[in-house]
Amino acid sequence: KVVLQLAAPGDKIDDPSVAWASTNKITTLGTLTVASVVPDSEATERALMFLPALLPAGIESADPMIQFRNRTYPVSYERRHQSQPVRATAMIE
Repeated sequence: KVVLQLAAPGDKIDDPSVAWASTNKITTLGTLTVASVVPDSEATERALMFLPALLPAGIESADPMIQFRNRTYPVSYERRHQSQPVRATAMIE
């Protein structure tokens, strides 16, 4: 189940260290179902790297930490996989 907690007026949307009230509205977006796995899932998983700033056009984040996360995730990926350096394709300056 995928759920979303909605910000209330006055909620800090630019500081990820501040928790929102548990009374904020929570809505269910849908359900994710894994129907199958790829034949070589370990290799596929190793090729994936999450970059938080890769957002669809028109969606922006007020969280200033995104720019730093986008710069550090590739470093973490390299360390975990002992691979050749990777370059993040979307960085917020």
